[in-house]
Amino acid sequence: MTTAKMKMGKIVEDLTLYPRNKINPYNVSQMRESLRAGQRLPVILVDQQNRCVDGIHRLRAMKAEYGANVVVSVHVKKYQDDSEFFCDAMEMNSRHGFQLTIWDRVKCLIQAQDMGIPLDSVSKSLSITTEKAESLLKRQSEEGVPLKCGMDHFSGKKMTSEQASFNNGDASGKMTLFHVNQLIKKIETGSIEDTENVHAGLKKLYGLIHVFLEEA
Repeated sequence: MTTAKMKMGKIVEDLTLYPRNKINPYNVSQMRESLRAGQRLPVILVDQQNRCVDGIHRLRAMKAEYGANVVVSVHVKKYQDDSEFFCDAMEMNSRHGFQLTIWDRVKCLIQAQDMGIPLDSVSKSLSITTEKAESLLKRQSEEGVPLKCGMDHFSGKKMTSEQASFNNGDASGKMTLFHVNQLIKKIETGSIEDTENVHAGLKKLYGLIHVFLEEA
C-alpha cells in the first residue's frame, strides 16, 4: 500500500462493488458536521484504478464541504481482481464506522456468490461464521432480492415488483409487530401526535386493517 495525493473528483465511486445496499445520507451529514467542527476524517482507500475501496461516505462529505477539486491524501492498494477488491471492501466496512446491517450482509453474500467467491472467504471478510453466512443466504426472495428484517417471510418466495420496491426503499428493517406495538402504546399513553395528517393516516390504516383481517 502506498500514499498519494489526488483531487477528490478523480476518485471513482464504483457502487457495483459497494458492500452496502445504499449510501446513508444521515451518515454523510454527520461527517460534514464533524468537518465543520474542525475534525479530520480517516484517509480514503482507493485501488490502482482510483476506485474507492473504503470511505465513500467520507468522500461524499468532503466533496460536499470542500468541492471536487480539493486535493487529499489517499491510500492506494493494488488488487488482482474485483473479487479481491470486494472482499477487502466487505472486511473494512464490517470492522469500523457505520456497521453493515443484516440486509447489507445478505446483499454481500448474494453478490459474492454470483462472483464465485468461496463462502469461507466471504464469511471471514464479514467477520461471521460460515454457519451464519449460510443462514443469512436464505434471506432472499426467489428472485434473489436480499431481504430486510421484517420482510424475511418472503425468503424463497416470489415478490411482486411493488413488494421488492418497498423492501429496497421504505421498509424500516424492523419486525411488523414492533410497529404494531409502538402504535398501540402511543395511543394508549396519549403520546400520539394530534394532527390532521395523523388522523388521515389512522383512518386509512383502520380501513386497511379491516380488509386484511377479513381476508386472513
